[in-house]
Amino acid sequence: MKVIKLHTTRESKYTLRDYTRLVFAFFGSLVLIAFYQQFRLYADGVLDTLLNKNLLLLWLHHCGFTAILSLFLVFIFKGLESKKAGWGFKFSVLVFMGVLLLEVLLTEYYTEHYEILGKGFLERYLYFENTGSFLIQACIGLLILGTAFRTLYKVTDKLYTVIGKMYPFTIILFTLFLATLFSDKKEVNLNKTQYLFTDYFNELTGSRVYRGEDPYPLWKPWKPSSSLLSRLDWPETPPNIVLLSIEGLSNDFVGEKAALRIFTPFLDSLSRQSLYLENHLSNIKESANSLPVISASLPMGEANFTKLRNSPNRLSLFAILKKNGYRTAFQFGGNLSLKGWGKFLFEERVDEIIDRKSFGNDFDVLPEDAAVSSLGYPDTELYNRYLDNRITTGEPRFDYFHNLSSSFPYHFPNKETILKEVRQMLEKNDFDSKKRRFIRRNQELIASMRYADRSLKDFISAFSKRPEYQNTLLIITGSHHSNEFPASNTLEEYRVPFFFFGPLLKKPEIIENISSHMDIAPGLLGNLGEQYGLELPEKASWLGQGFELDTPERPKMIPLYRFDGSLRDMVNDGIFLNGNRIYKVEEGLKLTRQASGSLKDSIKDIVKDFRAIGSYVTASDKIIPASAVPFEKIFIKPDKKQMVWIQSVFNSRDFDDAYTIARELALDGDREKALLMCNYILTEVPGHVDTEILMGRINAWNGQYDEAIAILEQVVQKYPVYDDCYSALLDVYFWSDQNGRVLYLKPLIDKHMPGNSRLKAKMKLAMEHLAKQQASEASAGSKKESQELIAKTTER
Repeated sequence: MKVIKLHTTRESKYTLRDYTRLVFAFFGSLVLIAFYQQFRLYADGVLDTLLNKNLLLLWLHHCGFTAILSLFLVFIFKGLESKKAGWGFKFSVLVFMGVLLLEVLLTEYYTEHYEILGKGFLERYLYFENTGSFLIQACIGLLILGTAFRTLYKVTDKLYTVIGKMYPFTIILFTLFLATLFSDKKEVNLNKTQYLFTDYFNELTGSRVYRGEDPYPLWKPWKPSSSLLSRLDWPETPPNIVLLSIEGLSNDFVGEKAALRIFTPFLDSLSRQSLYLENHLSNIKESANSLPVISASLPMGEANFTKLRNSPNRLSLFAILKKNGYRTAFQFGGNLSLKGWGKFLFEERVDEIIDRKSFGNDFDVLPEDAAVSSLGYPDTELYNRYLDNRITTGEPRFDYFHNLSSSFPYHFPNKETILKEVRQMLEKNDFDSKKRRFIRRNQELIASMRYADRSLKDFISAFSKRPEYQNTLLIITGSHHSNEFPASNTLEEYRVPFFFFGPLLKKPEIIENISSHMDIAPGLLGNLGEQYGLELPEKASWLGQGFELDTPERPKMIPLYRFDGSLRDMVNDGIFLNGNRIYKVEEGLKLTRQASGSLKDSIKDIVKDFRAIGSYVTASDKIIPASAVPFEKIFIKPDKKQMVWIQSVFNSRDFDDAYTIARELALDGDREKALLMCNYILTEVPGHVDTEILMGRINAWNGQYDEAIAILEQVVQKYPVYDDCYSALLDVYFWSDQNGRVLYLKPLIDKHMPGNSRLKAKMKLAMEHLAKQQASEASAGSKKESQELIAKTTER
């Protein structure tokens, strides 16, 4: 590249003043590139306005990139200048010009394809542009940028006084860089070169990148063990399945050697009354990922699965059982969105998604905390609501429960009374001093688990009196090992109880084989398919193999994810890799340190490959092919071009702001873009009830009454205590002249919205119109009969 002559020849070294002028010229060129991107997007009809908040954010991120690049480059500049005058200056010009050229090419690609390029950008770029076009664009870009850069450099000579006051220069640059760390970054307002460098850095510092030829490396034929079949008295028709995930339940509370078993007597008794898998692992260390792991045997990817930006296609217990005639439900007393579960469950087409919004005035919510907010509803209320609202039909049910009361900050009814019980039990029992200190320090957690144990016992006792219980298989496990409890070894940190329980079990039994949460989905489906001929996919992407309850145990690979979803631990064919250490897994999950270098390297390679595959399939949506998805997604994520517009008008992490934008667009008559924003919100936050209602209303305003009713009737089912969804649905019934449907809505309103004057008025209006319609139809029928009678009389 030919260096552009920016300064008159001189013998003295270039100073920091000259370097600062280069930095200003570089940033000014980036500002021009930002204007170019904004103009192109505006001219193409992607952005609504030319000057908006998005442009300011783009300038800010260019400023941050300028700061960090200049901060590192200044040391090279000074070093080279100390060797020979002009070397540092010329090198800096080359770097700045090269980066500007790269930014132009990446911006040009983005404005054409609405896609920001990361690693492998050159191959991707040349896929759309041939080499000749690439060279022409590079030459034109270099000519224009060179002119702009030189002009801006000359202009800054007049700003010497201002520039001279920017001492110390490095502190200023670092401050600017820090400012960008707290800004909201979207592809449309990112510095494209910074994104490219970051992506390459992540690849170089990462363990491995998947380079296999198979685009779906986890998608394989499967046939899990059917060893569960002989242990159950299977009914003639598929049984109900109730799966209970107890927050933080570890083996510290269950089993003969459990230190805290006296505090949870019912759960401890289950180890002697059930099919008990005593060496069961949870795969994860926090509860948010327990749902995708238990119900779908999924990898985490680069982060926790529920935090993935995209939503990969997958198979799950919910979707496959629903396809085979099961009614599916998720029961939770808290806020689903806090754990990221709402979107996952919505995409699995779960029939009943119950969280704190689904409870009415008949149930007692937990008290408010110091932040004046409540966690939700305790276990007793969760189970009571289920028993009160469960409708028995001929179809089997799959109910997945996740309790709330044993989660931090451990709020539950009668807390002081149960804490007193814990203290009394501590004094009466012969604990050593170490255990006493531990129990005192964790008495709130232990008390919450005692409450969870008692609530579970009462629930199963009440449920067992119902006739459908005799056709029910119960599965009880811990979501993860409590983080508050130390473990005897690192593998024990993943250990949780697991029970098959209920009237279908032939006899109690203790299973010593190692299993994990990832075995649940393939294990259940495999046995149900074998027994009842369910329609199951021939290929699947399960990370688990199913339950191997007989000996000898098959070789098994069990990935174990840490708190951030990172994969560093794994059990593979009896060997446990823990970071950089390897152990042989002995009976009872005891570990023996292994020193074999070759074995260690072999296991580490397996983990690296597995991690690479997990990252690839989640990021690229390659877990399963789209053709294998049981149900299509209701809300489709906007395409790249649409996302550019969305990001240009929505620059917040608060989706309430996005809802406000959608609402204003709808009220201004721009319903197409309002629907686009609604669709985007609901792909990210499926539980955003106001957006669902707005989307229903917009469809109704467009005359799409069937679509509106389908959306709003589902909203009413999910949020029966939210009056606005009833109001919207009543309006659509009225507008579409379908007032007869109000008769089905009335019992729900009477139960959940008694005394609501607005709904009563709308109900009254609907009933009046229904009465008039029926009277008119009766009158028309009577008139028709009279005409027919007159006609017959005339004929005679």
